[in-house]
Amino acid sequence: MPPAIPYRHDIDGLRAIAVLAVILNHAGFKAVGGGFVGVDVFFVISGFLITGIVLKDLKSGRFSLKSFYERRARRILPALTVMILAITPFAAIWMPPWELAAYGKSIVAAALSISNITFWQEAGYFAAASQTKPLLHTWSLGVEEQFYILLPLALMPLVRRDRLLLALVIAAAALSLGLSEILGRWRPEANFYLLPTRAWELLAGVLCALIAARAPPRPNDLLAGAGLALVIGAIFAFDEATPAPSLYMLAPVGGTALVLMFTRPGGTVASALSWRPIALVGLISYSAYLWHQPIFALARIRLGAPPSDAVMAALCAATLALGWLSWRFVERPFRRPAPSRPDAALPDARPHAALRASAAAIAAVALVGAVLWNSGGLLTLKADPMQRAYLRSAAPSPLRAACHTGGAAYLPPARACTLPEGAATWAVLGDSHAVELAYALAQASQGRAVRQLSFSGCAPSWHAGGANPCARWTDQAVRNLIDDARIEVVVVSYRLTQHLAQRPEQVWRAYVDMIATLRAAGKDVVVVLQAPELPAPMRDLAMQGGGAQIQGLARVQWEARRSYVTARMRDLPLDALIIDPAALFCDPTGCLAGRGGVSNYFDDNHMSVAGAARVAQLLIDWGIARTPGGSGASAGARHDPEAPRSNRRAPSAL
Repeated sequence: MPPAIPYRHDIDGLRAIAVLAVILNHAGFKAVGGGFVGVDVFFVISGFLITGIVLKDLKSGRFSLKSFYERRARRILPALTVMILAITPFAAIWMPPWELAAYGKSIVAAALSISNITFWQEAGYFAAASQTKPLLHTWSLGVEEQFYILLPLALMPLVRRDRLLLALVIAAAALSLGLSEILGRWRPEANFYLLPTRAWELLAGVLCALIAARAPPRPNDLLAGAGLALVIGAIFAFDEATPAPSLYMLAPVGGTALVLMFTRPGGTVASALSWRPIALVGLISYSAYLWHQPIFALARIRLGAPPSDAVMAALCAATLALGWLSWRFVERPFRRPAPSRPDAALPDARPHAALRASAAAIAAVALVGAVLWNSGGLLTLKADPMQRAYLRSAAPSPLRAACHTGGAAYLPPARACTLPEGAATWAVLGDSHAVELAYALAQASQGRAVRQLSFSGCAPSWHAGGANPCARWTDQAVRNLIDDARIEVVVVSYRLTQHLAQRPEQVWRAYVDMIATLRAAGKDVVVVLQAPELPAPMRDLAMQGGGAQIQGLARVQWEARRSYVTARMRDLPLDALIIDPAALFCDPTGCLAGRGGVSNYFDDNHMSVAGAARVAQLLIDWGIARTPGGSGASAGARHDPEAPRSNRRAPSAL
């Protein structure tokens, strides 16, 4: 029997630094802006330790896939299951239905070890909404668990071929790092969450374990100290603008590798990292990591505002206390050595029973999540019939994910969606405010095609050129519309108040020039002004009210917000039709977020499909009326939305 792998208390110290960095960073303490690198440190440590265990058992002929996966289940699932079951009642009480439904979906994802894939498809990690997602942090467990499935399968056929295995690991790590650099430039969310671009960090730990097993390097306190300095330096020097993973992460990853490779028992670095209070935090690091995000998220939800630093400091202390309780009463009992195997790191007895218990735990947790998810977040219990009607109609375009882009490389204008497929004669051009309008227009046009050209957050930037992807995309989109003789009408829809807040004169000139260029090319242009913005998301307003109508804001407030646009409207081409959604949503006193159970919005500024359908119907009526032989009056005006306007050329009906 090969000798047991000696326990390294310095690794507990390294874990402590990593988990404290993550906790303080997610608590919002700016001093540790790079605290998220604690996850990268965990990945390296995981790769190192798991590879050491697998290699030891493979070389002794005692390795069993069943036993390996059973030990991983004992390590991960009990504490995860207890945490989810403990926080779910609070989530059910405090969360609004749509957040509770998303929480239920995240429970299912965590139970199936695919949290990273699920959250990749949702908002960015640093987005404000991420602060109220209790299980967001389980993405890293998904990455690790997917890696654990693949690692032993890769090591088994190569365990006796040391050089080939070493070369393949180096090649795979280099490929993964290169992929993360490429993907980080145009798919940052995928780069952050998915295993292929995170694998190099885990493989760095694998590489350390292979080298240590083959020819252990001499301990070197200077190199170990340099590695620790790299880790700590990244924690304080990086911030949320630092791309991750990327070449920048070579600092914490390489630093962790140096500590793992060159720390020696009794040395300065080992003594510092093995200091009992630090090592204890490292021992409870998994449980503390599990508890920190749900505690922070639920506190933010309950308070309805960002907690103070004092409150967050108290919550950090509570995280460590709950982490200790979870470690003492959940983790340790499930990992305690079996009486027949006093030398074992993890029990081997009754693996079938352990696996059955793990499967039952997964099933129980997934069932709870499925109920919350499929019930719309207990919508029937949390909302009255009118509120439920508003919430159901506060819907974005079902094609938003497929047809809307956040960058030129995502969906170039040449590959823009046509709704439905066919030869389009109308196009909708703009930022995210164009999405629902394009969908609603296509739905109302009775099968005739509409091309959707929408780029999230992209201000009008015609002829701006340069390296800016938004400017390049806009140039391409306008040129494609000009070159396509089939496109007769271009509907332009932007969130102008947002874009004008930063560079008003530059953005407005580009906006006017873009419209004038389209008109000069013979295209009929319809300018759909921005819908009034609400003081809160529509779903919040619906849950607070839910009567026959939901008031959004006073008309005078909206007129004040868009005063720049109103004052400059005469700059637009005289024959561009202007349609103002405020004419539909507002009366002289105020603007409605919804009426009669139908929401005009799906958040605080984007029209819902139902709201956009009201604007689309105006466009349809106008197109028919302005066709030769039609009845004549247009649906928009330069300054008065109800006043008629003339057009240089009558557009065809849809």
